[in-house]
Amino acid sequence: MEKNPTFSIVENLNISIGDISDLTKVSPRQLRYWEEKGYIHPQKCSHESKQRKYSLYTLIKVFHVKQFLDEGFTLKVAVQKAEEKKQKRMAIGSFFKERAEVEVITLADQSYQIDFGLSDDGEYQVLGIVNQTGVSLKVLPRQ
Repeated sequence: MEKNPTFSIVENLNISIGDISDLTKVSPRQLRYWEEKGYIHPQKCSHESKQRKYSLYTLIKVFHVKQFLDEGFTLKVAVQKAEEKKQKRMAIGSFFKERAEVEVITLADQSYQIDFGLSDDGEYQVLGIVNQTGVSLKVLPRQ
């Protein structure tokens, strides 16, 4: 099985502590503290420069932790909530990986119809609709 080249790029992306700080508005000092507490981990550390490098996944985690801190949660709770959010994203990813037949159709009004295929019992067609007013789910008798 061939490895997805996009996945490989994401896996090998290394972001400096300064760039993470600039992007997330979390100071390098705070990031080092989070690392000391075991909340984040550097991807690579050049022994010559001792420069910390982080993965794209760590960048996303820092964004989420910062969001929860800004909402008033403690650091420990913010990290827990960020982990819960990650687990939910992984569950959604697993769903779509299993439902490989998912098809997205652009409709004339620039909305989207997501065809999830048939329900597990084969009796219903499951559709998601995404438009400017929001999202909806339709379950229709099999056509």
